[in-house]
Amino acid sequence: MSFWDPILALFGLPRPKKRRAFEVDEDIYPHLEELAIYQRRPARELANDLLLEALEFWRILSRREQEVAALFAGWDFSAWE
Repeated sequence: MSFWDPILALFGLPRPKKRRAFEVDEDIYPHLEELAIYQRRPARELANDLLLEALEFWRILSRREQEVAALFAGWDFSAWE
C-alpha cells in the first residue's frame, strides 16, 4: 500500500494506472502520428490501443497459427517456449 492509497480511497478516486514506455521505430512513427491526427487523438493513446488489440488478437490464435505468423514475420518462435 502506498502513501496515496488511503487519500485516494477517502475521495473515492481510482489508483492511477502504471505506465510503461516503449520505443517506436523512426520509420513507423510518422504513420502512427498521421493516423492519430486523422482520428483526433494522441499518438501515445493510439499506439497503446493498437498494441492492446494486437495482443488480444494474438491470444485467440491457435499455437499453430502463432507459429505461422511468427515465421512469416521472421521471428524465432522456438525461443518462446
